[in-house]
Amino acid sequence: MDQRLIDVAEAGDIEGLYTLLKEDPTILDKVDDVGFINTPLHIAVIKGEARFAAEIANLKPSFARKLNEDGFSPLHIASAIGKVEIVRDLLKMDKSLCLLKGREKMLPLHCAAAVSGNEAVLDELLSARPKSIKELTVRKETALHLAVKNDRYYALKELLTWLDDIPIRRMMLKWVDDEGNTILHLAASRRQLEMVKLLCRYGTTNHAQAILAVPINAINTYDFTALDILLKLAPEEEEVLQILYKSGAKKGEQIKTFLPPPGEALKRFRNRRMTRRIASNLEFLFPVVNKNISSDVRNALLVVVVLIVTATYQLGISPPGGLWQDNYDPSKSSNDSSSLIKYEELAHKAGTPVMATQNPDNFLTIMLLNYAALCMSVVLTFSLTEGYPLRASVLVALCLILATYGITTSLYSSSLFTVLFPGIFLTFGAMGIMYLRSRALELLQWEQST
Repeated sequence: MDQRLIDVAEAGDIEGLYTLLKEDPTILDKVDDVGFINTPLHIAVIKGEARFAAEIANLKPSFARKLNEDGFSPLHIASAIGKVEIVRDLLKMDKSLCLLKGREKMLPLHCAAAVSGNEAVLDELLSARPKSIKELTVRKETALHLAVKNDRYYALKELLTWLDDIPIRRMMLKWVDDEGNTILHLAASRRQLEMVKLLCRYGTTNHAQAILAVPINAINTYDFTALDILLKLAPEEEEVLQILYKSGAKKGEQIKTFLPPPGEALKRFRNRRMTRRIASNLEFLFPVVNKNISSDVRNALLVVVVLIVTATYQLGISPPGGLWQDNYDPSKSSNDSSSLIKYEELAHKAGTPVMATQNPDNFLTIMLLNYAALCMSVVLTFSLTEGYPLRASVLVALCLILATYGITTSLYSSSLFTVLFPGIFLTFGAMGIMYLRSRALELLQWEQST
């Protein structure tokens, strides 16, 4: 990278930046062409130049997603060193930046929990994307693990406040890293008295409740409980030991005697297999978008869905063959019985579809298939917009369109009225099932991983 660009970034010299752009308009593009590099935005973040960082991010938004040679984005660095203002500015530009995975699949939240422990930074990141709290590093560590491993007590406390009653978050309290350590194991191994006290408030020795709490007697890959670790490393820490004993802590050798019998373990395994089979069978009818799908792919799918909505809605309000523009009753226009037979099928009212008069069965089939496509597109929109801002407002608007479609087409014939309105409730039911299924799959994934 041009040394002059490095100098203006370190100094936070905005005027100098524009002077360089006048001399060489492609100077920033040259930086962007390099795969992994410390961009001017990285440098400005490291130096704490918030104004320059905001300016360069505005000129070159792609810099905000670029990883340097160490595998970190500007937001990773700002979170690690606790630059709250810069974190806030970057998230205003793009909230999805906090889901960008860098070195060892770390998110900015992981960097904040492990390095700075800055509570304000954690709050900004979690406010932008609350679900980032359940993401894991390559070592299967949560932000909670990193906070404990790096002795960030206040960071741990802040993270725990985000673990509300939603099961997928509360389940994180029992999560283990690749060595089988819960956050209580780590706190005990570091003799962190305050952390142990804090975690024991969230702990339980009840196996049925352990899924939503810190399991006091969890055993790691070395067959140690938190009590074993503390007795081995710091038997003199009487206060911490008393906290664990009062919480029902036991040694690993005592816990092993209470392992479920093989028959019970086999039953649990079969239940999990059945759950997976049911989930996979529901996938076709009630699809759930993979959380790792890129925004570009999701946006492309949304464009296709919008086209389907447009086409199906247009067909509903402008049916094939058009609408009759007048009222006609052949029985009142002629007394000839043969004329009645000849023209009886053409009797119509203004505003009714021509095709419904001539071929009612075909018309009903076309409208039902079209309505099914519209309902499915609404359901797909529900799935594809998960995590998007203003999702609820968009879905309300789509459901109102769906209701308008139903009312409009029901005026065409009583048969349509009978069939289409239940379709609205079926659509709502499908969206409800998709929501429950996505939550169930998350819970299942977390349970199977432990």
